[in-house]
Order: sequence, then structure tokens, then C-alpha cells
Amino acid sequence: MASTEPVSEQSASDLVALQSQDESDRRANYIKLGAANGLLIGLAVVTGFWLPKIIALARLPIDFPYAGIILNTVFILTICTLTGWLTSRLNKIWLTLLLWLGTAVIITVSLGGLPLTGQTWFIWLTDARFRGLPIFVWPERILWWYFVVGSFLFLFIITGLALLQDYRLERAQLELKGNGRWSIRTFLIIFLPTLLVALGAYAIPDLIGNAARDGLAYTQQGIEGSRNYTGDDLFGYSLASGFNYSALDGVLEEIDGPYTLVPGELDPFGSSFTAVAHFDNGAWVNCLVNIEYINATYLNFCTDGSLPYTAGFTRLLTGQPFPETCRNCAIEVDDTWQNWLANRTGQLADSPQFEFVAQQGSYVLMRASSPDGDYAIECMFQGIKQVSLLYCDER
Repeated sequence: MASTEPVSEQSASDLVALQSQDESDRRANYIKLGAANGLLIGLAVVTGFWLPKIIALARLPIDFPYAGIILNTVFILTICTLTGWLTSRLNKIWLTLLLWLGTAVIITVSLGGLPLTGQTWFIWLTDARFRGLPIFVWPERILWWYFVVGSFLFLFIITGLALLQDYRLERAQLELKGNGRWSIRTFLIIFLPTLLVALGAYAIPDLIGNAARDGLAYTQQGIEGSRNYTGDDLFGYSLASGFNYSALDGVLEEIDGPYTLVPGELDPFGSSFTAVAHFDNGAWVNCLVNIEYINATYLNFCTDGSLPYTAGFTRLLTGQPFPETCRNCAIEVDDTWQNWLANRTGQLADSPQFEFVAQQGSYVLMRASSPDGDYAIECMFQGIKQVSLLYCDER
């Protein structure tokens, strides 16, 4: 016979407390799932956009080019995790949509700007000689909203996932094991939609970095192909292969042994990029690569990159004329530094010795010393097509 005794006040209180605890646990698990969803979306963005570029960079002989990518990765993972946590905590569809759409816009812009900032900061931290110089800057011709317009597929996918977030998180929550542990089904419900995010991120155009990366790859191909060619008709070989290996015809005797590539200079209109190759044997080659939109299309020509910083530097110090082969050797210098150099010309004698010290981007540090080595100055130059003297120091 069923008991008709009333439930005690203590039992009712315990039941309410238990229900409250269950509700609190469910909400906590829901918020954790939201943060995890954001983290996986961030990982998908990083993987889709950066992984192919990291693979391409790994094939190039360049000094650590990943600092900017690391900074951008940390930023994306952080902002996506925070957005996932906040939207699941607030749990209002219109806020979820607005916050994720805003996050997506910020991400697309960060893909262009933060890599430049991060790589510049890395150079400042590791090489004090270039500290404070704007090594890599956002090109004036590219506006921030270009990235947003070019990321339509990515924004569409993020919008769709934002609209479905509550449904996905509730389904994932139902598949949790005891104590809130994830099951395989929980993971798949959260993870599988992020594959679409990776696809959308892969489709985002790299409006700033692609030209330099392509230009360096073209230069590497030109160097390797031309010096490995054993015939005597490099021009004919270029025609047959469809790649202009003859661009290096004038520097073939110099490009021997290991080398390091440096991203030099992108012209203001984005139509050409200068890649720099420094060889262990002391050779220094600048290669001009034609750019269409954001892609390299043609290795135009390669020249001795040292001439403006040796023949041009010599003219600043001694007034000697340029060699006939010296193109763009004239160095822009203001009167203050011209007078500074003139006051030290006597200490460097008539035949100063020049030594390459370091280069980052289009900034080049050179040393000029007297023949006996008793006196030297170091000067920082900027620019490749048009070289300018920034400053000098005595050593």
C-alpha cells in the first residue's frame, strides 16, 4: 500500500538542492563545451590558413619566418576560445551571431597584420641593431576591409555555425559521460563542423604575405635550376622549361654553395617583389619577381645586390664615380649625414674596405673600415630600388 505520509521539509529541501546542483553542473558543462567549441574553431582557422603556408616556408632557406605566425595563432586561439565561452554563457542567439561575426572579421584582419607585427617584434628581440625599425609594415595600398571582402566563404560558414551553436552544444551535452567526461560522439559533434571552418580559412586570400612567399620560392627555383643546368644554352633551357632561368645569367659564377633568402622589398603598387640571396661565399644577389594580384608570375632578372652598398657607399665617402655596370647606385643622403661622412673620410683613407654586416627586409647594415682596420664606421641603409642612408655610428 502506497505511503500517504507528506514529504518532510528536509527531504524537499534536499531535492531542490539536488536539482539545483544538477542544473548548475549542466550549465557548467554547457559553458565548457562552448569554450571547447571556440578553441576547435580557432584551431581549424589556424590549420586551414597557416598550415599550407608553413609547409611552403619550410622548403625555403630563410631564417626563422614563423614568429608572426605564432603570434597570430595565439591570438586566434585566444579570441575564439573567449568567444565560445562568452556566447555559451550568455546563450542568446542574437548575441551569439553578432559576437561570432565580429570575431570572424577580427580574425580575417589579424591574418594580414599580426604576422607582420610578430615577425618585426621577433627581429627587434633577437637583433638589437634593427630595434625600432619598421621592418615589415602593412602596405598602404591594401585596406583592412579587403580581407573581409575576400573572406566571404569563411564568414558565411562562421555565421552558419553561430546560428546552430546552441543546437550543437545541447546535442554534445546529451552525449557526455558521467562527471561531464567527453564521449567520442561528443567530440565528433563539436569537431566535425570545424572542418568546414578549415575549408573557409583555406580559401581566405593572403593579400600581404603571398607575394613575398611566392617571390622567394621563384628565386629559389631560379637559383637551383640555373646552377644545376650543365648545358651551354641557358636561354634555350628557359624557353623549353617555361621558367626564366636566364634571369640569373649575369650572376651564375657567383651563386655557388649554401645561401639564405631574405624578403627584400615589395613595390608600392604590388607589381614586383625583390628577393635577396646572401651566399656563404660572400655573393649577394637581388632578384626581381613580377607579381600579378598576389601571385608571383615571372622571375624578371637578378643582379649583384652589393653594388649600391659598395660602389654607392664609396661615392659618398670619396666622390669616386660609379662603375658603368652600377644601376641604381646613387644613395639618397641628407646634408647632416653627408657632412658627418665627409669629416671621417680622412680616417678611412682613399680605399675603404666594405663589409656586409646584416640585413632584415630592406634594411641593410654595412661596415666601412680603413685598410689597416684601425678605424671603422657602420651605416644603416634602407631600400633596394632606391637606397637611402639612415644613420651611421663609429666603431
